[in-house]
Amino acid sequence: MKAFSIITAICAILFLSCEKSTYDELEITTGSDCGWCAQDDSLFISVEKTHYEFTELCTTDHSTDRQTNRKEWDELVDLLDIKEFEKIHLNTCFSCADGCDTWICIRHNSESHQIRFADYDSLAVSDIQPFIDKLETIRSNIRNEMQE
Repeated sequence: MKAFSIITAICAILFLSCEKSTYDELEITTGSDCGWCAQDDSLFISVEKTHYEFTELCTTDHSTDRQTNRKEWDELVDLLDIKEFEKIHLNTCFSCADGCDTWICIRHNSESHQIRFADYDSLAVSDIQPFIDKLETIRSNIRNEMQE
């Protein structure tokens, strides 16, 4: 009986480690799109690379590339529930009416899913809100570092 418990524990550990490693294949792209030349930005992040760019008032483009902070990456993917993300089907265009949209595209195992939403869609994205908040924190931190 003890041997069965040990084998079960080892299998569980192997399964969980394999599940986690598949997130190393993720590519996450997110950004904001605002109408009438307001500030737009985009962030690409994978386990190895982070690229961020933003445009201020349709005139100045800024960008930066860096190695992805592994701790930040792990925190981000720990908040991601891909199944919940893929259940969301939104493609708003609030920016078409002088507002702002946020978009997120996740590429995983050669498949991708994208959502586009505005502030008023908060109920529709509530199941992934902690993940969205972490992405926004990463974007804001990079933008603030670039403006210093």
